[in-house]
Amino acid sequence: MGARQDWLQESLHRCNITALTGIYKQGEIMKRTRSLLKCITLLIGVLALSAGPLSQTAVAGSQFFGNGAPKSSADLPAGELRESIGSLPASAQLRALQWLQSIDFSAQDDVAYMNVDPQGSIYYADTFMTDTSAKADGAAASSMPGVTAKNVFKLHSQPGAANTIFVDFDGATISGKAWNKQVKTSSLQAKPYDTDGNPESLSASEVSSMAEIWERIAEDFAPFDVDVTTEDPKQYGQNVAWVLITDSEPRGKQPLPSPTAGSTTYMNVFGYPQAGYYSPALIYHNNLGSASAIAEASSHSIGHIMGLSHDTSVGTGKGKVSWAPIMGVNHTNQVTQWSKGDYRGAVNMQDDIGILVGALGIRRDDHDDSRFDSGTPLVTDLKGHIKAIHPGIDPDNHKAENRGLIEDQDDIDVFVFNAGKGMVDITVTPAWQAYQQAPNRGANLDVHIALFNASGKKIAESDPADETSSRLKKQVAPGRYKLEVRGVGNTASAYPRYGSIGQYYIAGSVPPSDGKSTTLAKSNN
Repeated sequence: MGARQDWLQESLHRCNITALTGIYKQGEIMKRTRSLLKCITLLIGVLALSAGPLSQTAVAGSQFFGNGAPKSSADLPAGELRESIGSLPASAQLRALQWLQSIDFSAQDDVAYMNVDPQGSIYYADTFMTDTSAKADGAAASSMPGVTAKNVFKLHSQPGAANTIFVDFDGATISGKAWNKQVKTSSLQAKPYDTDGNPESLSASEVSSMAEIWERIAEDFAPFDVDVTTEDPKQYGQNVAWVLITDSEPRGKQPLPSPTAGSTTYMNVFGYPQAGYYSPALIYHNNLGSASAIAEASSHSIGHIMGLSHDTSVGTGKGKVSWAPIMGVNHTNQVTQWSKGDYRGAVNMQDDIGILVGALGIRRDDHDDSRFDSGTPLVTDLKGHIKAIHPGIDPDNHKAENRGLIEDQDDIDVFVFNAGKGMVDITVTPAWQAYQQAPNRGANLDVHIALFNASGKKIAESDPADETSSRLKKQVAPGRYKLEVRGVGNTASAYPRYGSIGQYYIAGSVPPSDGKSTTLAKSNN
């Protein structure tokens, strides 16, 4: 009974039962509910195992695990994970089973990439994410001139957020962590991000790639209450996800864990008291190559940290609306999104966004959803030109006009403006506008826009089937108008509306409603 008692104590420790009672600030409720449900699942499994011997028979036809399964290593498909768990001491076996029961995962897409360390802790080594033919992005012109060697280690997507994702580019000495127990050494030396063989200085190309990686990750987590930052938080508590982008070749003699993988990380540790012990996630840039692939692997690994398992790696569509799930992988697809398995060929029906909201919370809606009187005014110059500044130019968000965020699939953002007689020409572009060094866009949002007149009649709309940005042009009479922005799916590419969330930027022009202002603007040229 001693091993089962150890497991029960560990379950209570991981659940942190004392933290599930009391009154919490707004935004914590979903996170605490998720934790409570997880704890109930864990304790049901503990009680079941405490009541009798471990099962020795596999679940016939079982393809998906979770909610108290597997009850023994014999329930897992034959292979390295089952053999490794079976070879552990009894207490470590029970720990591994408790860990597996706290997550959902499939025999088809997960088990081959899941591993267990000597303590019974579960981690992923995503060897399928590598691309040895991929090359690091070269010295292409940066689309992020606002990021330089002086501020590249101080980038923040949401300063002051309740949670932190630390994207670490400057190497690290890893000690006192689960990784050290795994590879049986007190210190691991990880190199800084370096693509030109000169780790002592940063080239313009390296800075541009780092900025793009940061912005791509920030886009994947933009709807949630989390600051994606390149600045070291110094403290790695339970609400910090640390992602170390390094080389698979260490600075010292001791090999790093899973060096043939694209990324490796412990599973479902965010929000637990020992989260810092199971960090960092290791992203091997030399096995991935491009900024887009590194960013995709990083967001994928952060998903694992939050409790997300693999999606079936099938891409759909073609061209600029080719699609793949973030928790799958296809580095050549242009649209990557969180998923709940509502696509052809999916095995994992895990609600990615629901789990992420439970772990991180969601950002407050930034624009009204429907009304003229409370819509956000479009900002134009005297000629009626509309312009938005993206974080690559303005990383500290000093200029926030003419841009927004679709936080969830039901969000509609409303902008209002007065126009004179003439042509309204408006384009709304997703976040890929901010990063175009790498050829793959990777943004989550597919935009639909609609224009309404003062009586509420829709007079124009745009949602091209072969593009994720939208442009509308409409001749209008003088008056007040409303622009609605929302996320949509794409029927041709067979991806749903579910994951179409993220940032966007508005550009174009409207005919000025004040002829004197137009004359003044022209006279100033």
